[in-house]
Amino acid sequence: MNTRNETGRFIKNAGLDRGRLPEVSKYSYGDILRNINDTFVTGTGGNHLSWNGRIKNLRLIRSASGDRADIWYHRLTEAIPSEEQVYLILEDTKEYETKYLIYEAYPSEIITLLDEMNVPGEIYMVSKKYKWLIFKTHENTAYCTGDILF
Repeated sequence: MNTRNETGRFIKNAGLDRGRLPEVSKYSYGDILRNINDTFVTGTGGNHLSWNGRIKNLRLIRSASGDRADIWYHRLTEAIPSEEQVYLILEDTKEYETKYLIYEAYPSEIITLLDEMNVPGEIYMVSKKYKWLIFKTHENTAYCTGDILF
């Protein structure tokens, strides 16, 4: 699956405002990943997001089981102010090489995107001030760390 193409197609077809879900500049990409590593990850990992198992002070949000009405990310609007933009990081596999896409997004757009798209890989959401991190594993288990109530 090419997540970049699927995300772009979804945004267009859903009539979402592209300004509320832009992909970050390639010039910011490395700094964002370094800041996440420095703030939330134990050990070294450079700009690779193989963070699962190395994130500090994890708290379980939701296990893999549960019905659609109780999907963990539907609670984003309770934990994040509606007009707070966060980093949304999606795993993208192209030609068997894993890459990551970073978007600036608002909670309502994240919920809409995740409801409608099948994002099979890891998903990360990070405060733009690096106060908290939320992520979903390949196994659909969600965790958080930092200063966020979930």
